Amino acid sequence: MKTVRSFIALLLILISAPVWAADNTTAVQKLLDRTEAPRNLNDYANLYYHQCVKANKNPRLTPYVETQCACTASAIPAAMTMRDMEIFMRPGTRNSYPYVRLMSLAYIPCLKTSMHDYTLDTCLADPKFQKLKKEQLVCECIADGVSESAMQNAPSLSSLPGYQGQVFDMTKITNEPFPYIIDSRPLGDAQVYYTSNCIQTKEFGR
Repeated sequence: MKTVRSFIALLLILISAPVWAADNTTAVQKLLDRTEAPRNLNDYANLYYHQCVKANKNPRLTPYVETQCACTASAIPAAMTMRDMEIFMRPGTRNSYPYVRLMSLAYIPCLKTSMHDYTLDTCLADPKFQKLKKEQLVCECIADGVSESAMQNAPSLSSLPGYQGQVFDMTKITNEPFPYIIDSRPLGDAQVYYTSNCIQTKEFGR
């Protein structure tokens, strides 16, 4: 299941990537090394994807982070401008507007898939849920609720490093907020609510 998600993540970024005249891997590496500047929003999307994936330090989260990073990267050309990405990627920038825009318009809408997969897999692997007669239905119900909550309630920007009330301290932000979001209070509250609700409705039919 995780292998399939990893393939989908890779496919998403390849679809969003530009058609390179030379080898794509070499071209992306030049962007990462800053020996070449991004020429368009697809270049910035590729650059963001690789930085996003690299920022993950938890191997257990790798398939979900890859899905999240790929989805966000694929949304960049429609959500961001060249100026936005130039400022966002600029070393030492203090302007947090492009970061807030990226999180709000690209990253958070993509949480529905990655959060659903993470919640479902975590639930199915939990011995407490494995004792239920309708484990799959209960876990799918919880995953649907939590992922919807993550996307709708934006768990928010306030749970991310560097948040200072509508703006961010750009010296403290992270390129991969997923671990912070899954540990945030809004998501914890959603997990508790949907666990209780889904056990009642799916396991006991109440």
